Amino acid sequence: MVQGIKPDILLDEAIDWLLGLQDPQSEPALSQQFKMWLEQSDAHAEAWQKAQQVWALMGHTEPVYENLWLDQNTVLHDDLFKPSQIRKAHKSPKMSGRRKVQYSALSVAAVVILFFAAPVLMLRFEADYRTANAQTETILLADGSTLTLAADSAVAVNISETIRHVRLLRGEAYFDVIKDASRPFLVFAGEAEVSVLGTVFDVKLTETGTAVSLERGVVEVRDRLHHEQEPERLLPGERVVFENGSDRFSRSTISIDDIAGWRKGYFFVEDVTVRSVIEELQRYHPAWIALADRSLGEERVTGLYNLNEPDRALRALVQPYGGTVSSVSPYLRVINRNN
Repeated sequence: MVQGIKPDILLDEAIDWLLGLQDPQSEPALSQQFKMWLEQSDAHAEAWQKAQQVWALMGHTEPVYENLWLDQNTVLHDDLFKPSQIRKAHKSPKMSGRRKVQYSALSVAAVVILFFAAPVLMLRFEADYRTANAQTETILLADGSTLTLAADSAVAVNISETIRHVRLLRGEAYFDVIKDASRPFLVFAGEAEVSVLGTVFDVKLTETGTAVSLERGVVEVRDRLHHEQEPERLLPGERVVFENGSDRFSRSTISIDDIAGWRKGYFFVEDVTVRSVIEELQRYHPAWIALADRSLGEERVTGLYNLNEPDRALRALVQPYGGTVSSVSPYLRVINRNN
């Protein structure tokens, strides 16, 4: 591993190269730059291998530079990952016991690769803008509106003379929308649809649902799966949360100062699980956070946490419940509870 570079960052770079090199019009200089990148370390070669494996497993044509998969000096020493075997495995009418074991191992490996890497690849295809961990970005849209992406977030944008549509693919975004009565500004996030003319609001996408908080103006939020229902109309300082897979929602008030608090470097929560706070802090932490004690994750907390100091925030989160944060390496934190 190259000191100071996380595997997911290298995988992101590998996917960038993969997409760029697919262009038949790419310049020869690009190929030379790619080779220089690839030869920096074994970790770079491993990331490149994973990107190509995902490409093949997703059913695309044979990727460029496939020969590098077979170079035992630059790839993982695992014959099960060779693309020729991936393509041919399903063609054998009968398999020996050893072959069955290999095939099973290959299937498991393929699932693991797809689970971890395919979402990254698909997100790159869909997203017009995205941020990495601990990174935020403000984007000026074609209509003059602005959106600010929270850490580890992504959006797809479609703005023309007739429509203004933004799809939140991941994470959270803060919008400041220019008024234009002829083109309502629509935000799609999970099962929620937000309609505005000109206002300031925040949309957050989680595994369980979508939250919309209004800072200024008026917005209407409706369930995309139940369009026959009347939309929820929000006023400043109000928040609505839609639960995935149901027509239920919850409505509450929120301090305007706490809306998109991540823009100011803090995160306020009220009566939520420790696990959900860890998931939020993960987006601002350079290391992977592992929760070893499930019961600790179900404890409920209310508090204000500093996103600029995620390690301190983690300790403040779990210490009241006897929790500890162990720094195993620059890339891993393990949270457990003292017995």
